[in-house]
Amino acid sequence: GRLFAYDAIALWEQLLDEGHHLAPLGGSDDHQAGRRNSSPIGDPTTLVFAEGLSVAALRQGILDSRTVVKLQGPDDPMIDLDTDVARGGDTVAAAEPTLTATVTGGVGAWFRFVKGGLGVELPVEITEDPQVFTLAVTPVGGPGDRVRAEVQVDDGGELAPRTLTGYVWLTPAAPGPCA
Repeated sequence: GRLFAYDAIALWEQLLDEGHHLAPLGGSDDHQAGRRNSSPIGDPTTLVFAEGLSVAALRQGILDSRTVVKLQGPDDPMIDLDTDVARGGDTVAAAEPTLTATVTGGVGAWFRFVKGGLGVELPVEITEDPQVFTLAVTPVGGPGDRVRAEVQVDDGGELAPRTLTGYVWLTPAAPGPCA
């Protein structure tokens, strides 16, 4: 995952900046057909939050950007990203939604929210399992109005992404009816 992760994430962010709503997906192939002791099958690993195991449900989960990519494999930390307001597809329409990220298997790694491709705050060390992080945001509209969650690990003195979620796109709530 480390070989191509930075370039792939940069390309993904560029496409999102252009207004495309794309879920992150990671995959691999194995040219040894699993014959080696350390086969990379499943590195990276994509998980899809879906309403069921049908093709239609998995497709909808991807369209709704309800994916998590574990860049090194299935044993990487997990992030469950949720919102306090129901999503309409991949988008939340609210005046100030709160995002909640629950990280499991991440003790010793670092967590951050990413908004519009930029870290919202400095990474925070993960010290509990599970550990919950929250972020209240005020949407203003536009392609930069999106938030995702990311777990990072120390990679030779610098933090590198290990697990990331799809973005939740934000839009200001429509004005209510006049009284």
